[in-house]
Amino acid sequence: MVEKVGFVILCRTKSQFSSFIEAFHNHNIPYQIVGEEPFFKQEPICTIIDIFKFIINPKTSFLKEKLIDKKIKVENLQKLSTVFETLDFIVTKFFPTQKETSKLEIEKLFDLSKDYEANFDDFLKLIALGTPIDTYNQNIEAVTVMTLHASKGLEFECVFIAGCEDGIIPYSIFKNCDIDEEKRLLYVGMTRAKKYLYLTTAKSRTIFGKLYSQKQSQFLKQIKKELIEAEKQEYHRKDDGQLSLF
Repeated sequence: MVEKVGFVILCRTKSQFSSFIEAFHNHNIPYQIVGEEPFFKQEPICTIIDIFKFIINPKTSFLKEKLIDKKIKVENLQKLSTVFETLDFIVTKFFPTQKETSKLEIEKLFDLSKDYEANFDDFLKLIALGTPIDTYNQNIEAVTVMTLHASKGLEFECVFIAGCEDGIIPYSIFKNCDIDEEKRLLYVGMTRAKKYLYLTTAKSRTIFGKLYSQKQSQFLKQIKKELIEAEKQEYHRKDDGQLSLF
C-alpha cells in the first residue's frame, strides 16, 4: 500500500499565494488554499449556498428575490436526507456545466458537507461563522497552501516554507518587525513537519511590482549545519519563453 503524504506550502503572507496558484493551474495539480476568504463566498459556490439556505428557510423573501434576479427558479424545492444529498441535487439541477468548470471548488464543498450528514443547522453555522481554517480538509489529495499563522496546531508529512529571506521571514521590507515573534513564527512552521522539511529561498523576487535581491533569512544561519542538507535548483528558459527545470 502506497503511503499517502500530506504536502503543505507555508507562506509568511497571502501575497505569496498567487505564484503557486498559477503554477498549480498550469500543471493541473489539485490544491486547496487556507488563510484567505472562504471559498464558499466565491461563485458559483455562494449561489449554491444561497439556494441551499432558501431550501432550508423558504420564507426568506430577500433570498428568493436575490435568486430570482439571477434567473433561478426555486419554487417547490425540498431538502433531501443529508446536507450532501441536498447540495448534490442543487448542483445537478442548476449548475451542470459548473460541475466540471468549477470541479475542485464543488468537490471541496461536497467533502465538507459529508462531515455534517443531516446536521443542516450546523452546516449553516459553518457557512455563517466559520473561519478559513475551518475549510481545511486533510482527507483530499491536494497540495495545501496556507500562511504560517494558519498552520498552528496542524501537522503534515512534508512541509515547504517559501521565502526564507530577510524581508519576508522576518517580514521587514515595509515596516519594523518584532524579530523574536518572527523567529517564533518560523519555528511554528518548521515544527509542522512530521518527516520532511524544505526551507526555500530565491536570489531575487518581485514584490508589489518592485524587484528585490535578498539575502537568506538570518534565522537560517542559526540552524546547526549538521541538520541541513543544502540543494541549489537552476531554472533555464526555453526558446518559447517558458521556464524549464532542465
